[in-house]
Amino acid sequence: MAQFELAELSAPHPAGVAVGDEVQRLQASFTRLAQRLRQQLAELERTDRLRRELVASVSHDLRTPLTHLQGYLETLQLKDDSLQPAERAGYLRIAVDYCDRLARLIDDLFELAKLEALRAPIKTERFSVVELARDVVDKFQLTAQQRGIHLSVADGPRSCDVEANPGLIERTLENLIANALQHTESGGLIDVVPQRRSQAVHIEVRGTGRGITEADQKHVFDRFFRTSGDRKSDSGTGLGLAIAKRAVELHQGSISVRSVPGQGSVFGFGVAAR
Repeated sequence: MAQFELAELSAPHPAGVAVGDEVQRLQASFTRLAQRLRQQLAELERTDRLRRELVASVSHDLRTPLTHLQGYLETLQLKDDSLQPAERAGYLRIAVDYCDRLARLIDDLFELAKLEALRAPIKTERFSVVELARDVVDKFQLTAQQRGIHLSVADGPRSCDVEANPGLIERTLENLIANALQHTESGGLIDVVPQRRSQAVHIEVRGTGRGITEADQKHVFDRFFRTSGDRKSDSGTGLGLAIAKRAVELHQGSISVRSVPGQGSVFGFGVAAR
């Protein structure tokens, strides 16, 4: 205990074994206490670092559309009398687009914050993943058709029921399909493929997009991360895949990506089967 008082908290301490006399048992208990303290401090430091990164990222992502929005509105205010109707309509359309982007960003931030703060067990029910996937795909069919992309659900096995939260699984599929549509060119294919694997149902979203580099694959589920191909555009909020990852984690599952640049990507996740 005297060594602990004089040393830094992060300094290692000899492991004690809870046998022998009361002094040895005290040493073992105190060593375990020190280990838990170090773990808790490490978690606090990680949380604080993530908080600072989040604040910096949010500030940047909010500042950019706000600056553009302010610029176009000031232009309308200063030059309203001299602008042609077509110019005025164009400025207003761009301003509305930036408002929509801000709204999406704020909605995604609230949703991710809510999911990350959730610690209680989620409410689950039994349902068919295949039926849910078909419903989600139907929502995106018009967008896919307008972009010239073939979007479909592969026939799954007969027993493809899961015990999960349908709202969270639906949002996960929505985000993965939206991400695939964003990165797939006209004439491409996107398939949603449910599979039965032992005691779990695995769902994959396969797209023939431009693919993701190996370096980007390591960070693709991080908040506000954009691949090298996305950084030049303002599309997306950079939160969709992070939300999907957290939704899957709440089911004690994991989400993954396989990709080859120029050949497309496969995003997959699994949930317990019933």
